[in-house]
Amino acid sequence: MSESDRRYDRYRLNEAAFKTVKLKRHGVMGLLSGYVDCKVKDMSKAGALVLCSSSVSLGSRISLKLELQNDSELVFLAEVVNLGRDVTKGLVKLGLRLEPSPEGSAEYRFLDSLAENYQKSL
Repeated sequence: MSESDRRYDRYRLNEAAFKTVKLKRHGVMGLLSGYVDCKVKDMSKAGALVLCSSSVSLGSRISLKLELQNDSELVFLAEVVNLGRDVTKGLVKLGLRLEPSPEGSAEYRFLDSLAENYQKSL
């Protein structure tokens, strides 16, 4: 299945499955600001839709860190490819393109099991 086909198979992540969800920009600004809290609305093998209060620009490279309830961490490298605003909540909407995770890594296994563990997003 191609990357463009996988974008249509998005899954709503259950917030209760995670202790924290954070993102950090790469570069100097990321070092200064560190990780900020965010919410992953849905995710696929190719990308994610994230809501956060911090402002980033198109093309920014970020790290998305998901801390699971069992204290393990998943870190996804991504690029901001779509930017918007959720006016009802006052949050920034980020469309992320995830970089492919190494085969066999915890991140790869998590993305590969999205269909088994989460409900398909409409």
